[in-house]
Parts: sequence; structure tokens; C-alpha cells
Amino acid sequence: MNNDKLFEIMRFNILYSTVSSSDKPSDRAYLFAWKVGVFPVQQDYYRFHNPFNREFAVSDVMISDLVALLDEEYSKGGLVKVSSFYDLENRLSWSRENLIHACRYLCQSGLFGKEFWQKVLAPTAYPIEAERITQPLGFEDLH
Repeated sequence: MNNDKLFEIMRFNILYSTVSSSDKPSDRAYLFAWKVGVFPVQQDYYRFHNPFNREFAVSDVMISDLVALLDEEYSKGGLVKVSSFYDLENRLSWSRENLIHACRYLCQSGLFGKEFWQKVLAPTAYPIEAERITQPLGFEDLH
């Protein structure tokens, strides 16, 4: 069986087995990452995702690069030097959907704080569909 098929089986099992047990925000972020194809770099304690790092639409390398970029900006300039969503989109050359999913995953995992994400989503500096980055994950986001 190839890795793509194993990935889909694991993805199904992860999403199915946690339908009623996703009370913690970190668990919800982990489920969301599996559902939308973002390597869940912030929940390394689960380890189910590790063999499939290249099968995620946003791979382990991509999400790690995004975290490093955002962390560097936050560390150097606090909330003054944070890139807008459009700036990130231009710098990374990812699909818009993947960047929205990756940012939402990081936000829901508790990285950088509310004020940081408000800077990323400054008025007129993001597409309307990026509004959901800071919205809490609901049932429809996970299943």
C-alpha cells in the first residue's frame, strides 16, 4: 500500500475517532490540521502525523518555515513589524487557501496571541475569506 493511501486511512481514523472528544483547543487544532492538510507541527506529542510529513498540502517544512518567519517578525518588532496577510501571501507564494489554513491552524494552536493576528488581518490587508483565521473552530470546521 502506498503512503497516500495510508495517509488517507490515518486521516479518516483521526477524524472519526475524535468526533466526540475534541474539547481542548489543542485537540481541535490537531483535528483541523488533519482535515485541511496542514502538518500539525504544534502537537508533536501525538506523533500520528510524523510518517506522513510530505502528504500534507502544507508540509512539515512549509509550516516550520512559516512559524520561523512569523516568530522572527514577532521577536524583532513585537507588534510593530508584523506582515499583513497580503505581505505573507506575496513572500511565500503559497496558494491562498493553504496560507489561510496554516495561519488558522497556528492561531487556533495558540501561537502569537490575538493582537498579533489582528495585525496580520489589518483592515484592507487581507482577503475576506481570511477572516476565519481568528474565528474559533466549530463542529463544521472539524467534520
